Amino acid sequence: MGSIVGIGFGAATVEVDLVRRDPKNLLIAAGISLVVSTLYFRRRSPTRAPSCWPAPGPPPETCSLPC
Repeated sequence: MGSIVGIGFGAATVEVDLVRRDPKNLLIAAGISLVVSTLYFRRRSPTRAPSCWPAPGPPPETCSLPC
């Protein structure tokens, strides 16, 4: 969020240094976020969804997982 605010502030105050620096920081943060989320979901991939999720209303009696 800081990079987005920095880009906007730099554009509003015509700070060329902020406008040049913050997109790079934003791309680095987005890249780290994608790597971490990829590792997380590869490690814990949902092989199958429980039969009671996502179902509207109260969970059925046959559901063995906390819904």
